[in-house]
Amino acid sequence: MANKRIRLTPEEFDLINEKRASNLENVNDNTSLDIHLKERGIDKKDVVSVKHWQSASGEYRFSIVTKEDVGLNYDALFGKVNELVSSRLFNRFLKTASNSRFSE
Repeated sequence: MANKRIRLTPEEFDLINEKRASNLENVNDNTSLDIHLKERGIDKKDVVSVKHWQSASGEYRFSIVTKEDVGLNYDALFGKVNELVSSRLFNRFLKTASNSRFSE
């Protein structure tokens, strides 16, 4: 079958626009996107666009674009990254030292 593009009649187009939600706010505040935003400290007002998909395992994935540099505290971010790296390196050092044949 040839690829045919479905075209709406003017009446169908008007009906869709008429039934389209005028308010896009989620009244339940429990969608996967809302949870994803909350976990990352992103305010809905700062979101410019969202792409979403579902992985093969059924997990929801989101690509979120926010307004430039809104609420981003670089010092805190890099501080947390440095803490994480330091703790992992330190833990790796301790594990290596305890497994070393030179340790007592």
